[in-house]
Amino acid sequence: MNMPGEWLGSGFMGSLQKFPDRPAIEVGDETLSYSELFNRANAIANILKANTCAGEPSLTGVLASRSVTAFAGILATLLRGYGYVPLNPRFPIDRTRYMVESAG
Repeated sequence: MNMPGEWLGSGFMGSLQKFPDRPAIEVGDETLSYSELFNRANAIANILKANTCAGEPSLTGVLASRSVTAFAGILATLLRGYGYVPLNPRFPIDRTRYMVESAG
């Protein structure tokens, strides 16, 4: 995926090119290399792209606890050129509802 030179994930993409097999993220007992994290994020980005309707807000909610999947979801939104709204399943429902409604 081609991205502009300056974007939030450009540091990640540089590390992916230079160190594809080095660990990129470790959460608990799960570790992913830069290439593994990119592949997981790219798969999520493709699913999101296939299920996005024209005219939808350029924000994606990521409802997840701290995990490699959560970080892959965040990276996926960035790969799409979207921003993300971090949503924590431990937050009260009213707070999450407010955040989602405010984000559109």
